Amino acid sequence: SALVTTNSDGTTNYGLFDHGEQWKKQRIFLQTGMLDPRTAKGFIPGISQAAELATAGAPDEGREGNLNHYLNTAAFDMFSSFMLGEFTQAAAGKADTSNDENIRFCNAAIRFMEMSMAEIARSPYEMVMKKLGIKTAQWKEMINHWKIVQEIGSLKLDRFIERRKRGELNDVEKASYFANALERFEAQPDGDENNLTLDEVKQLCILSLFVSVDTTSTVTSWNLVHLALNQDVQEKLYDEISAAVDNIGEGKLTASVLERSNTPYLTAFTRETNRLTPPFPSITSKSNSSKPIEIFGQVFPIGTNFVLENIGNDERFIPDAKTFRPERWFSE
Repeated sequence: SALVTTNSDGTTNYGLFDHGEQWKKQRIFLQTGMLDPRTAKGFIPGISQAAELATAGAPDEGREGNLNHYLNTAAFDMFSSFMLGEFTQAAAGKADTSNDENIRFCNAAIRFMEMSMAEIARSPYEMVMKKLGIKTAQWKEMINHWKIVQEIGSLKLDRFIERRKRGELNDVEKASYFANALERFEAQPDGDENNLTLDEVKQLCILSLFVSVDTTSTVTSWNLVHLALNQDVQEKLYDEISAAVDNIGEGKLTASVLERSNTPYLTAFTRETNRLTPPFPSITSKSNSSKPIEIFGQVFPIGTNFVLENIGNDERFIPDAKTFRPERWFSE
């Protein structure tokens, strides 16, 4: 991968999944134009349209017991709408049957995650084989799924770049994250050590599409679980959004409808979901690789490893932590 480099001491730097300057410059480039609230607000119309199109596939997938797969493809549809300005309709079952690359991308991403995070990661046999440097059949299958993700992702981005050169992008595509990323890539000052290569930019975008299949769908799944288990919350949320759509969005789910001032209960609901059931609840760690850090008078030298524990369910910090109660986010 273009994101992985070799350090001066011969060790491997995994860029976005590591630390140091390589991690920093890739992270800054990736989050610019994606996480800024003002920029993200501009993506809402496309995401809303992609979600609406995805609802067509919900009844059939639900009857067949494929809810997880449906949510995975719906997440891909929504993410594709702002990443590439493309309405893939994978969840709606309307992907081009003669060229089902979107479905293949989703299926490969799902299987890679299942295998890498569960089937292989938790297998003593696979752990031993990895230590011995032996590539098992299951490991090879997992890598093949990753190759499919890379192949299709690269093909989609290369097509976008070529159409951009020919001036064939529509307005939605011109406003997409990838179009903005290409503009920022081309505007990089010559000779700047923080510059990214085009391959790095493409890899960051492919990686974003890849992880969206799982992370976005995980949050959506938990939202549905909490709504199903808390009927009173469901009713309050439905009433609030319906009123805002009618009175503010003129019948549509717009960016204005989703503003906290207009749908405060929706904001509280999503915050409560992330508190009780975060998409990545694992303990994480980070080291200060560049300079010492002082926290409340205690100086931690370079190389200190900080372990960050999720306290969202900890009764020591959160009263009644096991209860799903969006109202806790309102000021009392």
